[in-house]
Amino acid sequence: MHVVLRLGRDGFNGTASARGDLNVDSNLIKGNATLFNGSVVETGQATADLRLGKGTRFTMATASRGTIYSDHLVLQQGQSELTASSSAFQLEANGLRVTANEPNSPCRCFVEGPETLWKSPR
Repeated sequence: MHVVLRLGRDGFNGTASARGDLNVDSNLIKGNATLFNGSVVETGQATADLRLGKGTRFTMATASRGTIYSDHLVLQQGQSELTASSSAFQLEANGLRVTANEPNSPCRCFVEGPETLWKSPR
């Protein structure tokens, strides 16, 4: 188990868990990590589940990287799926932002270099 103490960061945002290794703010984590405003999450060979306040969930695919903020996730690389309990949380990639139009409606985003693909299952 690894414990990371953060000083000078804006509040707690949520938790990340993976069935393998995960990097949070350039620290190798095995299992679970606490996320703060501005935390950078990077997956390797394992996917990661991010649970944030008010029922917001992200699933990050392998080889993905994103930065968590109090009201949005910026996906820089890879794939992420957002399921939010409200429209207050957004997923951003390459300058575009998406907000859930219904509670618990998932949205998937793929980023590969300058290309971005958005997909909603509905």
